[in-house]
Amino acid sequence: MDNITRGTRQGDNVSPTTFIGHLERVMDKNKERGKGISINGVKIDNLRFADDIDLLEESPQDLQRALQLLSNEGRKTGLVINKEKTKTMVFSSPVIKKK
Repeated sequence: MDNITRGTRQGDNVSPTTFIGHLERVMDKNKERGKGISINGVKIDNLRFADDIDLLEESPQDLQRALQLLSNEGRKTGLVINKEKTKTMVFSSPVIKKK
């Protein structure tokens, strides 16, 4: 049997709560930057569902900074970004048009 030195075993009832707690602390660090995109005057810097995270930034440089911060802060708690599953999407229009 493996010895657990940090965290909980997968499937343990407290695992999801522990994961969410660590992830919230990491994402709070990103929010402190005050960056993201503005939608109707509200800054949004990420969209999340379970362990999927979309970082939203106005420039490639801001996106790189957010990703680096997320990586650095996540490593402190044992969370690691899976580079093979990481993708970048670029939207060409800086203006959201209302219909």
